[in-house]
Amino acid sequence: MSKKPKDQESAPLSVKRSKGGLEDRVVNTFMDCQSVSKTARTLRVPIKLVVHHLEARGIEFKEEGGRQQINIRLSQEDTKKLNELREYWTSRRTVNFLHRKGVGTSGFDSNSALGRFVMETCLDYLYLDLMNEKHLEKTARWIYRERKNNQELSEKWNLLFPNWRKQKEQATAEWKSYEKLLEQLLKQKLKEETFDEYCQDEWGEENEALFNTTWRIAVEKSHSIKEEETLDKGVLIRTQILQDRYGDA
Repeated sequence: MSKKPKDQESAPLSVKRSKGGLEDRVVNTFMDCQSVSKTARTLRVPIKLVVHHLEARGIEFKEEGGRQQINIRLSQEDTKKLNELREYWTSRRTVNFLHRKGVGTSGFDSNSALGRFVMETCLDYLYLDLMNEKHLEKTARWIYRERKNNQELSEKWNLLFPNWRKQKEQATAEWKSYEKLLEQLLKQKLKEETFDEYCQDEWGEENEALFNTTWRIAVEKSHSIKEEETLDKGVLIRTQILQDRYGDA
């Protein structure tokens, strides 16, 4: 987890962290690296959002990598399904599909347009799911390490560990005490360290909801992490190679 810059350490989460907002951050980052994709990765925002802000400022840039063309030949059965979907959605003059709601019919002029809409919507949805899974794993490992390195938390967890699932199910006093301490010591700290991963400018209700959901699931996952899963296997292998070759010299 990356540390916040010193000038942000005391800033409340309810206020903007950047004087000029996201657009200024996009422009400044792009001017430094001259790359749309690097800007998107640095700020953790979609490339199309970077393009939008650059165009709004009239800044010239080159598209990187071009567009990917995927040619897919559907079976007769799937072609029939596609035809029925197109006919149905066109007649309704709108479509609610996965996370895209109230989409008009302009994209359904042909089966190819409909196929593109379905694929792009599914790809976007799957990518958001991937972001969730990667962030959950990262957060669970962070909680595991923080719990291990905090003496008070570690002592409470060690008493619960042999039978923690039963303690949780029965909501024992020991479990409630552990959960309360875990939240007091780690939850706010995690929120401050991961501010930029949940929002771009202001911490709103939707950010709080996502954070609380992630926290709850990540805490549960952290309880099942084994010590060996937190080790950098690449570093261990490199160490072993050096020791095998040069001994303890």
